[in-house]
Amino acid sequence: EMNRYYTIEDVYDIIEKFKKEIPDISIGTDIIVGYPTETENDFQETIDFIKKIKPNFINLSRFGMRKNIEAKKYKDLISRTKKERSRKVTKIFEDYLLDKNKEEIGKEKEIIITEIGKNNKYIGKTNNYLSVVIDENVKIGQKVKVKIIDADKYNLKGTIL
Repeated sequence: EMNRYYTIEDVYDIIEKFKKEIPDISIGTDIIVGYPTETENDFQETIDFIKKIKPNFINLSRFGMRKNIEAKKYKDLISRTKKERSRKVTKIFEDYLLDKNKEEIGKEKEIIITEIGKNNKYIGKTNNYLSVVIDENVKIGQKVKVKIIDADKYNLKGTIL
C-alpha cells in the first residue's frame, strides 16, 4: 500500500553486495512505524530487518496522516500503538549500537573535524560517517588521524596520532 517497487529481499541483496565491496560501509535507513494497514506481522518484519542489517543510523518516524495521500482511505492506527512501536525500534537499535561501536576500538581512522561539541570537544566524521569525539584542540575542516580508544552508543572517542 505504500507504493514500494521493491521487496525486502531486494534490499537485503543490495546491502550484502555493498558490504562485500565496502566492508566498513555505514548503512542508514528510514523507518516509518504506524502506517494505517501495518499489522503486528508487518511490524515484526521491520524488527527482523533492523536486527539483520544492523544499520548505523536510523531515521525513525511515526506515520502521520496528511491530505491527499493514498493512506487517507484507511483508519489511522491509534497513537499509543505508534508510540509503542517507535520505542521498541529505538530500543532494538540502541541495544546493538554500543556493541557495534565498540568493534571500532583500537582502529585508526582519518576524520574531518566538523563541529565543536559539548565541553569544547571536537567532533569529526570518518569516511563512513561515524562520529568521533576528540579532546585535542583542532580546527573545523581539519583532517586528522586518530586512534579509537572508547565508544558509546552514538560516538566513538579518539585521540590524535
